[in-house]
Amino acid sequence: MGLEKGMRLHLPQPAPIRMPAAATAPDRSLLAPGELNLPPILTLKEVAQILRCSKAHVANVINGHVEGLPRLTHFAMGRRKLVRREWLDQWMEANKV
Repeated sequence: MGLEKGMRLHLPQPAPIRMPAAATAPDRSLLAPGELNLPPILTLKEVAQILRCSKAHVANVINGHVEGLPRLTHFAMGRRKLVRREWLDQWMEANKV
């Protein structure tokens, strides 16, 4: 017994996937104005937001192309460069004027 022309096969729909409460975004209403709730590992974009500069400038600092500044400690996952928040804090503390 097959499907005849014009007949449709109805399969049960899977239940919607519900994300656990811990996996949802944090409530930003609890943060002070201007405070960033950043993870312990930062992307170049997040580092640039903290330093208030461009991603290109952060990449230059990471690669040691900015005269007068030591390289920013980082690790690479393929082409992606990541910085631990504590490394950025130490670098900023060591290089403040």
